[in-house]
Amino acid sequence: MDQFEISRDEAAPGVAVIAVTGEVDMATAPQFTSAAHAALAEGSTSIVVDLRATTFLDSSGLGAILAAVDRARLAGGNLAVVNVDATIQRTLEITGMNDIFPVRDSLEAALEAIRA
Repeated sequence: MDQFEISRDEAAPGVAVIAVTGEVDMATAPQFTSAAHAALAEGSTSIVVDLRATTFLDSSGLGAILAAVDRARLAGGNLAVVNVDATIQRTLEITGMNDIFPVRDSLEAALEAIRA
């Protein structure tokens, strides 16, 4: 298993970037959920989930991202994902997640998608 790390930063006023390194699975998804909840509780309305350093994403991780989408939209914002991994991209496509939130290949493009 890859070392799991999560960081949170503010990319713009009201927009939190949550960067995930390693695997997002049943064991680590709750940490992602906590970071997303904290970002929204502290005033962010939108979230960019940066998966560029993520090596694995299972259904628990997908569920955590989907819950964050719902909370961000309730706060009047949105959620976008940054992804460059072909396997994770395929997972997002097969599950239809890429139809629920924008998936982009750079942070800049994801931030633009949040603003759109």
